[in-house]
Amino acid sequence: MFRNRRRWIVAAVMSLAMTGAGLVDGTSAQAASSVTDGFEGNPYDRWTAQDQPGDSLVWLGNHLQRRTGTNAAMFDAPFEVPARISREIVVDRPTPQPVTCAAEAWVKKSPSETGSPRIRMGIRTTGTSEGIYIEIHTYTLTNTTYAHASFASFDYQTPNLTVVFSVTGGIVYLDDVTVWCYKKIQ
Repeated sequence: MFRNRRRWIVAAVMSLAMTGAGLVDGTSAQAASSVTDGFEGNPYDRWTAQDQPGDSLVWLGNHLQRRTGTNAAMFDAPFEVPARISREIVVDRPTPQPVTCAAEAWVKKSPSETGSPRIRMGIRTTGTSEGIYIEIHTYTLTNTTYAHASFASFDYQTPNLTVVFSVTGGIVYLDDVTVWCYKKIQ
């Protein structure tokens, strides 16, 4: 009798262990919430451009200098008057557990550019007049081929975010912007 009970307990424990392993494996493959924009379609429907005619220019559209697709963002700001774009996004929390978010883009200076333009990449909360910057970085570009820029990594705070790019000092191309959130390893 004791032997049967012990077998039953061992079988129950093994069954629970296998079920738990399946649950862990199932949740680790869970897709993260993300927003990706390659400036395809009509990017002016999603992005707000700010430039100063005669001093800086933003052009969102078809470019030979795109990384993927047919469109990219081009900034021409030869002096200190910035060319800017921003986009409000919503990134849902993928899980109730702790979540990390990241933002990246692909960027290069124009092949005809002789200087070293600067691009400021940031992400902020959406709200109030300007929101609060979560993270912001400025890069001086020397590459004339697309390079990957991971410009933000932060703990999930809100689903409502604004991505901001600002260029001074030359001509810059930007493509394939992604913001995503995923479950933290604990």
